[in-house]
Amino acid sequence: MARSNRVSSILALAVLLASSAASAIEVTTGTDDLILNINPQVQPRFESDVDGPPGSAAPSGHANFDFFIRRARLLLRGTAYKQFTFALLLNAARLGERGNYNVSPTVQDVHIGYVPVKDVNIEIGLLYMPLTHAALSSATDTSALEIPADILLYNNARNLRETGVQLRALFVERRVLVRGGLYEGARNTNPPTAPALNPQGAPLAAGMIRLNLVGDEPTYAYPGIYLDGKTRISIGVGAQYQPHSGGFKRQRAPTMTISRLRPTSSRTLLSLPAPRRS
Repeated sequence: MARSNRVSSILALAVLLASSAASAIEVTTGTDDLILNINPQVQPRFESDVDGPPGSAAPSGHANFDFFIRRARLLLRGTAYKQFTFALLLNAARLGERGNYNVSPTVQDVHIGYVPVKDVNIEIGLLYMPLTHAALSSATDTSALEIPADILLYNNARNLRETGVQLRALFVERRVLVRGGLYEGARNTNPPTAPALNPQGAPLAAGMIRLNLVGDEPTYAYPGIYLDGKTRISIGVGAQYQPHSGGFKRQRAPTMTISRLRPTSSRTLLSLPAPRRS
């Protein structure tokens, strides 16, 4: 098995600062009824691959040095009339990796929301889906090379996001976090000869509830590192469910085994020593 050694260094100074709160640029609109913030975020990266699989190391087998932009993002978000929120996140990933510059920016997150009371948000759009705290971690405000959510795979999700509607709220003096809703989920992509995937067209239900033991996190995506000197500790549970939405499992054809019994016999031989002649 080929051995792969990777040295990866993020020059993690974003355009302004790693913290999204610190890097926000407030746009003057001339009225308090409309607040607009712009967050430019850039993550340059240098990687060196040694002795890796084909396409990873250099063709000669030597170390392959790669300079690219892991993420280039533009986040627009704000509030209107104090009770309506909006956000749009444009993202270009792995720009220049292995010399590939044919990377098109995509809409990674877009939603609008309504805030009937403080700390209660009702949102609809292309949303970050809840499951665990790590699943909702920020990709830029992190203390690691990559967010833990990279190991998660959802049905029909793009970057752990799906279209849907959700509630995101803090209750009981911000001690209880409730986050969940209904999302698009898997849709039928099976061939006509196979059982239909999600035949009822049911949405995916997902949610989580957390108890904030120390501090709270009212943000949309949770930073992996805070620079405000405050401690945050929470525990919780989460789940996702959509009926008949898993991949088609190939079934084995029924078989029948017929065994024929045959009579058997056995013998036991006893060997005795020959008598000695005197």
